[in-house]
This record gives sequence, structure tokens and C-alpha cells, in this order.
Amino acid sequence: MELTVDEALKKGIEAHKAGKAQEADRIYTAILKAQPRHPDANYNMGVLAVGLGKVQESLPFFKNAIEENLDSKQYWLSYIGALIKLDLFSEAVAVIEQAKMRGVDDSILNKAIFAKNTPQDRLNFLFGLYGKGKIQETIYYANSFLQSFPSSPLLYNIIGIANQGLGRLAHAEISYQKALSIKPDYDDAYNNLGVCLQGQERLGDALDAYNKAISINPDYAEAHNNKGNVYQEQGKFEDAVEAYSKAISIKPDYADAFNNLGNALSDQGKPVDAIEAYKNAISIKPYYPEAYNNMGIALKNLGKLKKAVEVFNKAISINPSYGEAHRNISLIKKYKSSSPHFNTVKILFKDSEISDDTRCQLSFTLAKMYEDLEDFGTAFEYLSVGNDLRKRLLNYSIDQDIKLFEQLKKTQPKFQADSRKVKTKSNEISPIFIIGMPRSGTTLVEQIISSHPSVTGAGELRYASLYGASMVTGDAIPCNINISKFKKSYLFELAKLSNNKHLVTDKMPQNFRLLPLICAAFPKAKIVHVQRDPKATCWSNYRHYFGSKSIGFCYNLDDLVVYYLLYRNLMRSWQPFYGNRIYNLNYEKLTTDQESQTKNLLAYLNIKWDEACLSPQENNRIVRTASQQQVRRKIYKGSSKNWEKYEGFIDGAFDRLKSI
Repeated sequence: MELTVDEALKKGIEAHKAGKAQEADRIYTAILKAQPRHPDANYNMGVLAVGLGKVQESLPFFKNAIEENLDSKQYWLSYIGALIKLDLFSEAVAVIEQAKMRGVDDSILNKAIFAKNTPQDRLNFLFGLYGKGKIQETIYYANSFLQSFPSSPLLYNIIGIANQGLGRLAHAEISYQKALSIKPDYDDAYNNLGVCLQGQERLGDALDAYNKAISINPDYAEAHNNKGNVYQEQGKFEDAVEAYSKAISIKPDYADAFNNLGNALSDQGKPVDAIEAYKNAISIKPYYPEAYNNMGIALKNLGKLKKAVEVFNKAISINPSYGEAHRNISLIKKYKSSSPHFNTVKILFKDSEISDDTRCQLSFTLAKMYEDLEDFGTAFEYLSVGNDLRKRLLNYSIDQDIKLFEQLKKTQPKFQADSRKVKTKSNEISPIFIIGMPRSGTTLVEQIISSHPSVTGAGELRYASLYGASMVTGDAIPCNINISKFKKSYLFELAKLSNNKHLVTDKMPQNFRLLPLICAAFPKAKIVHVQRDPKATCWSNYRHYFGSKSIGFCYNLDDLVVYYLLYRNLMRSWQPFYGNRIYNLNYEKLTTDQESQTKNLLAYLNIKWDEACLSPQENNRIVRTASQQQVRRKIYKGSSKNWEKYEGFIDGAFDRLKSI
């Protein structure tokens, strides 16, 4: 007697439960031959396939079952479970959302989806979601799993990573701290916490976190590398080299550490050694555009411009939308309208899929190209786009600097209190501080001074701000003890760069904000204040892209004018207290009366005259500022008039600026 479908299904289920897989498969197959869309037969066939380890084969059966009966919660759950077993996380999330729309409760989904899966399956699910860029979903499901595993440090660590991926650093920090409260020896959580703190510019706290990770696991290569990143950001390049080298000794195929080592060596003024590090990174990771770009910068520092362009082009061949590499090429080449690179960048700029950062870099690139063509109107349009994007990406507001300058004035009297003095040793290194607005000529002045055989040019150093900013902003008391600590720390770092010379230049322009501290800590140090035509200074800032994130005022003409006035007002307020300590040097006079101005400068510095100071272009020290190529040429006059080419486009933005 022939069985009905329902009777056959019942016998198939009985065989299935009895472990008779072949018989169950035969019965389900017969049913589906008669009724291909039968929901229960499809579902049971899917379950049977999963039980036999044929998970991929189960998917069409589950899908057919759901399509015939959208309201069966079990159908949805089994289908989702199969997708997760196959690591099809994006598909699983999409089906989960469909199940919710059919009324399947969240709590049922969260409990049942993983009921038959191991904790590792759940973790794989989370890692898969994160790897697919499903960051919000990662946080949601990790929090759901916490209901079953409330004391899982790994889940808190994953939630921290996901929040960090969304830029929610405060939330990430809380999650990492929770993980560490459960598992105090959790080296990964300490390392991730360090990255989070570094993203908040809490470099000292980040360093502490990395050191704790390393104390738990001395062979934690990533923590050593990240520790190097902190030192790099602090300008402690020697320490950075040591940290990166340690990471590489632990993990010899660590391409990122080799790339970072190259950056530290480059910042130390060792471009040849840096290039070797970049080559090592590329030998490990051949398609590494960042390493090629960094190598190009090192070659540019060596004056090997043709080779630098070749290497930048290699970076672009790997990543055609690499905005920084395009911009770096544009700074070397002179363009004509027929230049292939010009047309390439124009086409790329129109791509709606590029990131804001890439579009920003390309805007500055196109501005340079159109300026070469003397199409200043179009150049200005691209400058406007690039600057607007850069300001937004930095999340900058001029209000933060207005408040800062107000605070600087409030703390200044504290440095004068009791006429406190810090002890000075007769044999200690004597810094020469070169200050002023960025792009005011400080690089040229350092190049002149460091051409003297008794002086080492150390470049733009971050140490004064690193060790002393807290005092000038009022976050630390400017007492004799703290000022002495600042001096000791500053000189310790300066000694590493001195080349055993007594005089060392520190050309960080914005050290003008730290003058009360500098004068208190170094009563005998020389301070050279470089001043340039304010309109030329502001324009030069506006037309340059700066890698530093600390000068957000440069990316808006109104902000620039306000900042310049804040700077000038502050310098005038310092005059009654430190006027006899500061040598004011006019950039325009230096370019038109070079010998006389140079002699006066050296006389102020108490340095004997040396003819080499009249040929700063012959100074072979490595320069890493935006003025790099200019200082390789003889001093020329007239550069302060370049802004006038754009005067018709800036809509009177500089009207409030007056000549020095």
C-alpha cells in the first residue's frame, strides 16, 4: 500500500531519530521528488545534511523550507546556524534581520542560534562580523553573549576593539578596563588599551599600558612596535628605533615594524638607513604602498628626486588612489597641461568612492598643478576644498586656540614669581630656540646658524611641549622643582642629537607659546624670533598640507588671521618681561641684506663669524620640513610677494593684517 506524504514524513523522522541516516535520506528524497517545495521535508533534509557534516548542502533545503513557511522560528534558527558554521557571517546577519521582521524574538535568536555551537563558534562569529566591517553588529552580539558569559574578558576586549573601530575611544577604554578588572594579566587588552589611549593623545598613559603588556609577555612584538609608535610621536626617535628593533628581533617578518623603523631612522636624519628598513619591509610584504611612499620621502630628503618619483609611482601602481603619494610627486615636479600625471589626478578626484582624506590630499595636489600652469583661480578653488576637508577631518575650532592663548597669559606671572632661578651648569648644552609662526622662515634661519661648525641643527623638536606644556597651560604648577625636571628631561633628549657640540638649535616655531617656561629654565639660552610679512606668512600656511595634526588653524583663512593676531599679541605681551632675551630677525631683510643680517645674528649668538653661514644651501644636514627644497637653493628675495597672485580670490581675508 502506497504511503501518503504525511505518513512517509513520519517514517523518515523515525528513521532520522533512530540514526538511520541513509533510510531517512531516501524517504525525504522521495517526498521532495513528489513535492519539491514541501517545507518539513526540506527542513528535515537540511538538518540531516548538517548532522552528516554536509553543511553547505543544507543551505538550499533550509532556504526552501523558509520560503514555504516564513513563520517557523525553527526554520530560521537552523538556517542561521548553518550559515554561521560556514563562516558566512554577513549572510547570517542578513537572515537574522529577516527573521526579526517575521516576529522571531531577539532573545530566542540570541539563545537558540548558538545553543548547539561552542563558545569558540560564537567568537568566530564575532571575529567574522568585525572582519566583514559589521562593527555595530559585532558590538550588539558581543553584548548579547555577555548575558550568558558576564565574566568573559575576551568579550569585553572584542567590544573595546569594535568601539575603537567606530572611533568611540571613551567607550573602548571602559571595555578594556572591564576586561582587565576580570583578568589583570590580559596582555592583549593592555596592548589594545594602549592604542586607544594613544588615539586620545594620552601618550604617557599609552606607554604605561604597552609596558604592562610587555611585562606580562616580554615577547609581545606588537606591543613593542606600538611602544615605538609612542616614542615616535613624542620625538624620541632613538627610543623608537630601539623599540621597533626589539619587535623585529621577536618577529623577523614584521613588515610594519620595519616600515616604522624606517620612519624613525628618517626622522633621526638617517635616510640611507631608513631606505634599508623600507626595503626590508617590502621584501616581506611586496605590495606595501606605504613603505614605498616613505622610501620616496627618504630619497627626496637625500636630493634623489628622480628616484623618489619612481618610488612614489610604485606606491601608486599598488594603490592608484594613494593621495599622499600623488601629492608627494606634485611637490617635486613642474607641470604642464599635457602632463599625464595631471590628467590622472583630475580623473581620480572625480571618483565619488574615494575617502575624504584622499580627496583632501588630491585637492592640494591639483592646487599645486594648477599653480604651475599659472591658473591661480582654479588653484585657489582646489586649495579651498582641500583646506575645508583638512579642517573638518582634524575637527578643529579656532576657539580652542583662543582659550589656550588666554590661559598662557594667566600662567605667565607664575613663572616670574619670587624671581625663581634654575641652576645652570657651566658645561651643559646650550639650546638656541628659533621661534615664530610656521612658514615664517625659521627653517632658513636654522640652516644658516647650523652651517657654523660649532652648532648642530636638531630641527623641529617636540620636547619643550612634551615635558613643559602642562605648566604653561596650568595643568601643573610652574614651581622650581617642576621647571628643573623639565630642564633635565629636555637636555637629556637634546644631548642625543647634539653630535657632541655645545650649541644645538631647536626650530619648533610654536615654542613661542612656551617662552615663560623657556626663559625660566634656560636663563642663558638664545632665542631667535623670526618675523615675516604677515600676509605672506598666512598665505604660505594656507597653501601647504601639514602632516602634523597640531596646527589646525592653517586650514581656514579667517582662522589663520585670528591665530596670527593671537600670536602677535602674545609676543608683544612677552616683550616687557623677555624683550632683552629675544632677538627679532626680519625675514625680508635677511633675504635682501644677507651678509649684514647674518653677521648681526651670529653676534647676538656670541658665535665667531664663519663664511659657511653665507651659503646655507651648501649645508648637507637633512631638512624634513615643508621648506626642504627651498633651503637647497641660494637665498632669494621676493618670495613674500607670492601671495599677491591670489589676492583677487581671497576676498579681503587679510585686511586685518598689517606689516610688521
